[in-house]
Amino acid sequence: AALMTRDMRYGLLGGVGITALAANTVVTVTAAFAGLGYWSIFFGQLASAVVGLALHLVVARWRPGRPRRPGVDAGHLNNVTAANVSGFLNVTLDSVLIGAVLGETALGLYDRAWRFAVQPLTMMVAPIGRVAVPPLSRLASEPGRYRRAVRQFLELLLVICLPLMAFG
Repeated sequence: AALMTRDMRYGLLGGVGITALAANTVVTVTAAFAGLGYWSIFFGQLASAVVGLALHLVVARWRPGRPRRPGVDAGHLNNVTAANVSGFLNVTLDSVLIGAVLGETALGLYDRAWRFAVQPLTMMVAPIGRVAVPPLSRLASEPGRYRRAVRQFLELLLVICLPLMAFG
């Protein structure tokens, strides 16, 4: 899937996803009619994963090989680690504090309100990210163009999502 995303083969990715979803549906419904109860959901998910994997391997034509160790930039790795830790704290720390100080009812209300307010951003980030990552990865060796492209993506995201978030 990563190779197809990098090559911007979104039609094939969509086709694989739809086919895996269809396999999930057919297996789940068939298993339910066969009387397997809640196991129907398990078998449907399993079928989706197996069909998705098989189709990704066939369509992407990727085969595993020996790992290669490219040079790792320690500064970049530190920045990625710091971003991941701060992102985790951003997502969890407020909920932990509200739950500990104000209780579960306040936490539930806060969680629902927060999700409602950020839903427009959440819904936009994933598709924009899938479209933005391949061209941005090609610009990694050109820092000036890379920064301009990231700034343009972020500006577009904010222009679309900020009014919706403010309303929410």
